Amino acid sequence: MWTCRLGGWLAILTAACVPAPVGAQYQGTGAPAPGYRAPYGQPAPAALPAGLEGTFYAINGSLTFRPDGAYVRGEFIGPDFRIDLSGEVRGEVVSGQYVTSSSGRRGNFTARRDGELLRLNLDGDEYPLETSPVIVDAGGSTPPAAQPARPADPAGPPPAPLATDAATGAIHTDKIGGWQIRAPARWSREYPTVYASPSKRTRILLKFLRATSLAAAIRQELDSLSNATTRSRPRDETIGGLRAVVMDLSGHRTDGDDPLQWRAIWIAGTEGVFEIISVGSPDEAEQARVQVDGIARTLRFVPADRGPVARAVGCFSFFNASSGVTVSRTVQLDGKGNASASGDVASVTEVKEYGSGRHAGYSEGYVSTDPEKGVYGIDGDTLTVQWNDATATTYRIHWNGGRIGYLQRGSDAYVACI
Repeated sequence: MWTCRLGGWLAILTAACVPAPVGAQYQGTGAPAPGYRAPYGQPAPAALPAGLEGTFYAINGSLTFRPDGAYVRGEFIGPDFRIDLSGEVRGEVVSGQYVTSSSGRRGNFTARRDGELLRLNLDGDEYPLETSPVIVDAGGSTPPAAQPARPADPAGPPPAPLATDAATGAIHTDKIGGWQIRAPARWSREYPTVYASPSKRTRILLKFLRATSLAAAIRQELDSLSNATTRSRPRDETIGGLRAVVMDLSGHRTDGDDPLQWRAIWIAGTEGVFEIISVGSPDEAEQARVQVDGIARTLRFVPADRGPVARAVGCFSFFNASSGVTVSRTVQLDGKGNASASGDVASVTEVKEYGSGRHAGYSEGYVSTDPEKGVYGIDGDTLTVQWNDATATTYRIHWNGGRIGYLQRGSDAYVACI
């Protein structure tokens, strides 16, 4: 996935991340950048606003705040991403800076309690997190005590039969991806590709993995399900004239012993594999099976409508140097709807600690991201890239005549490559 970009249902991002370097120097007022270590003798700890204690859950990760000296630190961690937050308490709000650890991308955040939700705002994009335990996601956040998943057992039980009725909810068309489904009736749409049961105890997630094989898509998902300890054998099906594979899985929540059940269907198309997977309470497993199978019966691969992509052509790059960390990322658009990206993070940081562990020195680090590929579409002043790993990045286009002047993602500006 792209290197810690915020996209899709939470953007939530989708990239392997590493912490910001300890010892990043802080100058100025307000909350320091994540990774800053305060000197010995720092003021008394800040108190968290009421309602911000504990852990908050999104679809694919969890957020925890804690006091740290005069500031508040937070970690938003999922199966393949990490965001570090550092802020100050201002009334009932925590505000400050965040950094996505693999790319070093920085920006501003606020967090506040709103009834049963915690609302996290990252550079103007707001995401609701639930304050009571919910289904985190199909893969979970991989705690240290997670049990290793068994491989699919050819001698295991068969998956439940394929439901016969197609879904009857609203039509959902992804113009950039080139696919269309009907939503499950009476289930709420929490994010563009996430549906929740009426009780909110079961979720259905949709993914389109571009440029991959059926076997590779199944292996990727099963490898992520470390908390699924019992699996049916896979069964081949034909759905809508397309080859499909169906599996049932059972296990437990990644943050406890509560039981979970999954229903998964992978459907092969000409450009990739479409995945429909539910995860939730066992007492809703039958309802989830019917809805997952019903969505699968409505899937259609349709001609993509990506807008005036010929207007978006060229190479655009972002560069930032802050607190001993340099971050660069380059996005290339071919004018035909195909995108590629690459980037790297380098740091040379002077480390100073005071008090009983007094010493000084330097630490160095370098991370280079693998090149990524995907497709893009344009809608007015918005450019959306759908990467092959089913994540997405959205940019604001600043036009210069009939062509792109520069792209903007949050506070980051991508200018024409030199």
